[in-house]
Amino acid sequence: MVALQVQLEPILRTIAADRTATALRPREADYAKVFAGETAKIARERYDRMWEAGIGFRWPAGSPRLRVHLAPAGALTDDNAMSRPFPGGYRSVADRLVPTRVWAAWRYLSPGQSAGLSYDGLAWCDDHWAFFPKPYRVLTSAPPSVAR
Repeated sequence: MVALQVQLEPILRTIAADRTATALRPREADYAKVFAGETAKIARERYDRMWEAGIGFRWPAGSPRLRVHLAPAGALTDDNAMSRPFPGGYRSVADRLVPTRVWAAWRYLSPGQSAGLSYDGLAWCDDHWAFFPKPYRVLTSAPPSVAR
């Protein structure tokens, strides 16, 4: 986990300055790596729409500090030291995630501040990070209505 965190921090600094995160857009095979069973198809459809609409970042003023938390999806099922830094919504979808995949939540903190901009949803996919922002919202939202 420490090695993944060390590798992740420069990526988080770069994408925040880039503001588009396109380098972290999931590959086709990534969905089956991080979402269990049929959830992969649902996630792919919903995230494809989200990526097409645009995913961006806001970078705090000044020289922010970065706080990163990592946890395997299996640890996000209940209240524990690894799950606490993650939004509580992960508990509602943890059973729909591949339990061994490592997820990241992070926060950009402006100097002298304890609160900052919080993000989550990066998943380690064997040799790269893929960004699935707020999977608990994407997976629990109603599918868009079909025009008839």
